[in-house]
Amino acid sequence: MTAPATVRYPSTFGGRVIAGKYRLDGLLGEGGMGVVFRATHLDLGEPVALKFLHRELASSPLVVERFLREARSQFTLASDHVVRVFDVGRGADGAPFFAMELLDGISVSQLLEARQALSVAAICEIGRQVCDALACAHAKGIVHRDIKPSNVMVTRGPAGLARAKLLDFGIAQVVRKDVDAPTRLTTADTIIGTLAYMAPEQLRSARSATERSDIWSVGAMLYEMLTGKPAYEGESPADVLFQQLQAPAKELGKDAAPRELADAIARCLSFSPEARFASVTELTAVLARFATSFAADDVLPRRPAPHTLHLPSRGPTTEIRTVFAAPPAALPTTEARRASSHALVVGAVLGAVLLLSSLASWAVAARRTRATGLIGAAEAPATSVADFTAPAPAEIAPALAPLEASAAPARAAAPLPSASASASSARATKSGARSLYTERW
Repeated sequence: MTAPATVRYPSTFGGRVIAGKYRLDGLLGEGGMGVVFRATHLDLGEPVALKFLHRELASSPLVVERFLREARSQFTLASDHVVRVFDVGRGADGAPFFAMELLDGISVSQLLEARQALSVAAICEIGRQVCDALACAHAKGIVHRDIKPSNVMVTRGPAGLARAKLLDFGIAQVVRKDVDAPTRLTTADTIIGTLAYMAPEQLRSARSATERSDIWSVGAMLYEMLTGKPAYEGESPADVLFQQLQAPAKELGKDAAPRELADAIARCLSFSPEARFASVTELTAVLARFATSFAADDVLPRRPAPHTLHLPSRGPTTEIRTVFAAPPAALPTTEARRASSHALVVGAVLGAVLLLSSLASWAVAARRTRATGLIGAAEAPATSVADFTAPAPAEIAPALAPLEASAAPARAAAPLPSASASASSARATKSGARSLYTERW
């Protein structure tokens, strides 16, 4: 389906209750004929997907019948690889809807856009499961007519293995004569499908599509998954259309697939329907020889492993909640958290007191050190002029003569200390000053 330019349902549509039992939770996607919402079944609490027909199309009985046929087709198919439909109804505005299972996964087209590397075994496993879904549909006389990467979803299956789901039977048709088919909804000149995945006969007329047309589409999808490119490329849609009607697809190289698998895909893409596999069961047998089950986590976005948090409740019981998050190393109790808070507060107060006390002691010590230096300077004896060896100036020599005479006897009785003794005395003085500073601090 071709996506419209704008969303035709407003964002405020979420939160409304549909048919008295489904609450709309959010928009999931939109196509040419309808829009899909995530919803919750109010009575069961189960998440579901609701698909609505666009309002402007709901006035057409033909379109409404095609929409309801899609729901009926999927409802009758009992396959693990087809999206399950379990309810049909109408909204308050009369627009029809149907409820189906909500899938948690990623489409093959998203894998291709992300250039997700898939092994040949994984690609064949996805293809095999799609063929299983088609085998169930073909047994009911239903031709899908729109097999393409965006209509195949890879989800988590049992034991964590990847499971492919086939979506969107919106343009499917019943082709078997032994099945009670409703009135034809497609005229002979109608072209329905997606160009790059439509078989040549379907391009000529949508009513010409058969089970082998679906096989061609599966081959085109497998070709793109193996090579990362469509089976047919061109500068314009008309160029692609011309190639699909006139020329075979390019052969798969040796690096893309084993020879047997490459031949099988080439057979799917044969121009003549008679040259293709007679049924999807035959194709499934070939794919099964190369397919291997693989873990869904190999291709799906990773989620953190769930763990259980035991949260204290107000009542006598304990509430248990499961959340997706990295488990903490330890969950402290309420008492432990309170004790930790008290310790932080007490520690902060003590730290502030010690800091202020240290600053005050330092200030007192500094003042006392300065005062001691001033007193020592005042009490220290004056240096004798005799200690100088330089001759006194001539103008002051008469004033110094009496001093020289009185100092001579004292100098003779107590000689000057040596250089080493002076150094030892200086070191002792400095050491004493440091001791005094440390003691006061």
